[in-house]
Amino acid sequence: MRSLGKKGETYDQILKRLMVLAEYEEFTEMQYQRLKDKEAFVSLDEI
Repeated sequence: MRSLGKKGETYDQILKRLMVLAEYEEFTEMQYQRLKDKEAFVSLDEI
């Protein structure tokens, strides 16, 4: 934990920051997976 923290950060602050980062990365990965699924989108020419 110490190596992940910044000077003056408490363990609680480190954990909260890491949890936010993990949630962001999970959200981003889900969006990339959706973009890979070509069948989920409709071409503008089809509208």
